Amino acid sequence: MQTTLEGKTIGRCRVCGRTLTDPESVALGIGPVCRQREVKYA
Repeated sequence: MQTTLEGKTIGRCRVCGRTLTDPESVALGIGPVCRQREVKYA
């Protein structure tokens, strides 16, 4: 699993590894779908 810092650096989601294109997602290091899943199961 990637860290948030790695996600910001390489532009990939830390959960699934997909390429991040949205600036907010890049800043968070996680895509919107994975972010919703984490909130749902948190």
